[in-house]
Amino acid sequence: MNKHTVSRLLLGAAILAALLTVGSWLRSAQAAPAGQQDAPQLTIVKTVAGEETIARGQTVRFTITISNTGSVTATNVIVQDDYDQVILPTIRILSDGGAETGSGENDGNIITWRLGDLPPSAGWSGSYEATATDAFEAGISEVVNVASVQADNMEGGAQATVVLVVQAPKLTLSMERERVEGTGRVFPGDTVRYTIRYINNGMVEATNVVLEAAFDEAVVQWVGNVTADGQLDGAIVRWNLGTVAAGVSGNASYETTIKSVVPLGTKVRSQATIRAEHVTPLSVSDSLSLPPQLIVKREREDLNGGAIEPGDTLRFIIHFSNAGSVEAADVAVCDDFDERVVAEVSDISDGGGEVDGAVEWTLVEPLGPGAEKMVSYKIRLIGEIDESTTAANTASISIGGVEVDRSQTTMTIEPPPEAAPPVTITVPESPGIFEDQPTLLAVLVGVLSVAALLAVDGLALLILKKGEWKEGHFRLVMEGIAIVVIAAAVLILAINKTIESDGAVSILSSVAGYVLGRTVSGSKGQ
Repeated sequence: MNKHTVSRLLLGAAILAALLTVGSWLRSAQAAPAGQQDAPQLTIVKTVAGEETIARGQTVRFTITISNTGSVTATNVIVQDDYDQVILPTIRILSDGGAETGSGENDGNIITWRLGDLPPSAGWSGSYEATATDAFEAGISEVVNVASVQADNMEGGAQATVVLVVQAPKLTLSMERERVEGTGRVFPGDTVRYTIRYINNGMVEATNVVLEAAFDEAVVQWVGNVTADGQLDGAIVRWNLGTVAAGVSGNASYETTIKSVVPLGTKVRSQATIRAEHVTPLSVSDSLSLPPQLIVKREREDLNGGAIEPGDTLRFIIHFSNAGSVEAADVAVCDDFDERVVAEVSDISDGGGEVDGAVEWTLVEPLGPGAEKMVSYKIRLIGEIDESTTAANTASISIGGVEVDRSQTTMTIEPPPEAAPPVTITVPESPGIFEDQPTLLAVLVGVLSVAALLAVDGLALLILKKGEWKEGHFRLVMEGIAIVVIAAAVLILAINKTIESDGAVSILSSVAGYVLGRTVSGSKGQ
């Protein structure tokens, strides 16, 4: 064999060895993908004996099974179970295969089993018993238990979960608040209605159910309108509901009136609680902050002085302040005047305007704690008022359109005094002549008539000459008749009080004097 032959043999052997090495590496790469050829494959299963439900006081058994399905030994294997410490407060760990005094450790929160190394195709099984509490929380409906396994040479580990449905009442509770009158914010003096709603969403009935509502006596003035079967006991309203079946709901309500005067910054708190046998009590609360304490006052000034009379000009001044501890926004001031007596409104201070028989101001900036402000305007009263009239003016202050405080004043407008009537002096009337003796009057008139005729006739005989008798006698008779008529007319007017008696006497005296004068002058002529 020459050296060339040896060289060829050595080269072939080297090529064959290289091929065998590459083939072996390729087979290894196909058998185990990159990154997994050195890791174990651990699986975990968790089961519960019986149905996956639990009732109060019931004991259930959990079993955890581990398997290494990989080709690599799992090193330092640790199994843990995170159970519900509230619902399952009592734990008893069992050993591998079910015997007591198992190898698990319970720290009061998690059970731990330390298994060491677990070869390929090897497995492990462990279990524990858990006893449920006698009193479930009101809202509990299920119990979740999670088991996990991990090893030093295994990334991430594995988990298994069991969910138990709680066979217990599941009580839920809600509380609503509303103003009895109006909407929006609640203010001191308001009446508030609280409505409490409850429901049993659990799988079984709730027994010996009691619903309670607690209120703050420091800020509540009155409690009433409690729905049926509710009883007031101090600062608590209580309803004994008895048994509430699964799926049943209901509600209860009551009303409270907040005191008109309460400390600044007061919060009104109320709390509802529902209790049942073997169920942890459940509570809901309501709290509201009373708004800033705003105060309004008004005053009046008569610019004419003295008593208020028609036509006077008055100035109304409204003072308002924030006596609370927080600022008040969206504040408005209004003064409502009596339109019956107002003829004109003028000199409204900045920011105000006349609106439907009132003057209103809306504050642009919030009214801070302790702030005080003033607004004003003038009115002129109507000019005529027939009788005394009382008019009222009301100032109010509001937050967000809800009145907080008001102040009212009244005024009485008096008509001007009437002028005194002229003084009339009444003189007692003298009785008419012969007012009470009409017969005597008639006799007197007749006598006077006859006497006058005789006197005239006799006068004619005395004063006339013989040649003039007939014509003169006739003239004197006519004159006598005229005198008698005049005298009679005067007497009649006096009797009817058309002329005073003194005037009648004067006229008659003049007539008598005339007659006497004619008699005297006639005698001298003869």
